[in-house]
Amino acid sequence: MSLNYLKKFLFLSPTINLKDLSNSKLLSNVLTAIELSINSQKSNELLQIVDNFLKFYSDLHLKSAHTNRLRPNADCVIFYLACCARKSKDESFSHKIYELFTEVSETTAHLFAYEYYWHIVLQIEKSKNSSDSIQDQMAVDRSPKCIGRGHKKALINWFYNKNELDLIKLITQYRHMYNWTTKDILKLIHMRPKNEGHDLIMKYVLYGYRNVQNECSETNLNLMDYLHDFEKLKFVKYGQEAVEIIRKHNLYLEHIPSRIFKFKEIWPSLIEQMNIEDFYENLYQILKKEIIKANSPIEKLIFDKILNRENPDYSRMSPISNCLASQITEHYIIQKQSKQLRLRSNSTIIEEKSIQENLRNFFWNAFKNSILLNKSQLKSYFNSKRVMIVVEINPQMRNATTLGLNYLSPLETSSAILLTLYYLNTDPNNVDFFVASDRLSRVELADKNSHSEPNLGTIDHLLQGVNIYDSEV
Repeated sequence: MSLNYLKKFLFLSPTINLKDLSNSKLLSNVLTAIELSINSQKSNELLQIVDNFLKFYSDLHLKSAHTNRLRPNADCVIFYLACCARKSKDESFSHKIYELFTEVSETTAHLFAYEYYWHIVLQIEKSKNSSDSIQDQMAVDRSPKCIGRGHKKALINWFYNKNELDLIKLITQYRHMYNWTTKDILKLIHMRPKNEGHDLIMKYVLYGYRNVQNECSETNLNLMDYLHDFEKLKFVKYGQEAVEIIRKHNLYLEHIPSRIFKFKEIWPSLIEQMNIEDFYENLYQILKKEIIKANSPIEKLIFDKILNRENPDYSRMSPISNCLASQITEHYIIQKQSKQLRLRSNSTIIEEKSIQENLRNFFWNAFKNSILLNKSQLKSYFNSKRVMIVVEINPQMRNATTLGLNYLSPLETSSAILLTLYYLNTDPNNVDFFVASDRLSRVELADKNSHSEPNLGTIDHLLQGVNIYDSEV
C-alpha cells in the first residue's frame, strides 16, 4: 500500500506544488510511507520506483541536451530522495540514494532544493513529537548546523565531478533559491579545493569578485575571462554589449541580470541558446517583448528551430508542448487585441493581424507535425484506446491560473490537453468528451456534417459553454 502511494506521488508530481503550505500533510504522509517501506525491508523497491519514474519521463522525450532527468518536477523527486536518505538504516542503500542524487542533480538549484527539503524532513520529524506545526518548526531554525558524512560526501562529489569552467557557469546560473546560496553550501560542507581552479571559484563565491580580480595564473585564464565578463554584464549600458557577452560564453536566460531584459537586442541571442522546452517555457515573455516581426531573422530562427526535421530537438518535441504553445499564443493574441485595438491605427492593426496569423499557423503546424511524428514512431500511449475525458466548468477553472503556466487558466490548459488526446488517437471517435457543471453533458468535438476537425478556437468555445449539444448523463 505504501509503495503504491509513493508511485502516485511521483507520477502526479507535475500537478503538485510542494512549497504550498497546504501540502504539509502530504509531505508527512510521504515520509511515513517511505519509513514503513524501509522497515518492511523494501529499500530496493523504493529505488526501483524512482528509477522507473525517471525512465518514464526520459522515454517521453522530456529530457534534452541542456535539461536533466528532474525536469517534470524536481521538487517531488528531491523530497523523495531526501526522505529515503534520512530514514535509511542501511549504508548500502544510503550510498545508492546519494549516488542517484549526484547523478540527477545537474544544477546548483537542485542542491538548494535538496538542502531545503532535507530541512523540511527534519521539521516533520520534530513536529510529530510536539504540538507545533511544520511551519512553526521551520520558523525557529532555517538550516541545519551539520550534516551526515554521506550527505556531505555527495555534495562534495557533485563539485569535484565538474571541470572549472562548467562549474562556474552552473554556480552563476542559479545563485540562490529556496533561501539557500552556493556560499551556504560551501560553508556547510567545508570542502577542500581539489586544484587551483576550484580554489579560485571558492574564493569568488565566499569573498566576492574583488578578491580574485587580480588573479593572473596561466591555468585560470579562461576562468578569469568568464568571471570578468559575467561581472561586466551586470553593469552594461547598451544591449549590444550584453549580446556580445551572451554569445561569447553561451549564456542562458538564468545567467542574465533582470535589468538586462529591457534590451530587446538580447532576446535573439538567448533564443539561439534555448532548447525547445526552455523556449516554450519562456514563450509568453518572448511574445510580450514583441520581438517576433514578420519575415524577420528572429522569426526565421524560431520557425527553423521547431519545424526543421533536421534539428536535433525535433524528435524531442511532444505534442502537448506544441499544443500548449498554440494555446499560449492564442491567449496572448486575444489579450492584446482586447486591450489595444482602440489605441492603434488601422495600418498597424492590419500589420499586427498578419504577424498574429503567421504565429497561429506556425504553432498549429508544429502541433500537427508532432502528432504525425508521434504516430509514425508509435510513441502514443493513447493510440487505438478509448479515452473518456471529463472537464469541470466553474468560475475557478476560468479565473485561476495553472501551476507552472501562470498565464493560462486551467480551462485553457484543459483544452490543449483535450485536443492533444483527440489527435493522438488513431480513431478520434474513440475520444468521448464530457463537461461537468451542474450536470454531466456529452459534447461532440467535431461537426459530423461538415467533417471539420476541431482546433483550439472551437474547443475553447465549447469549454466556455457555447454551442454545447447537451446529452445529459
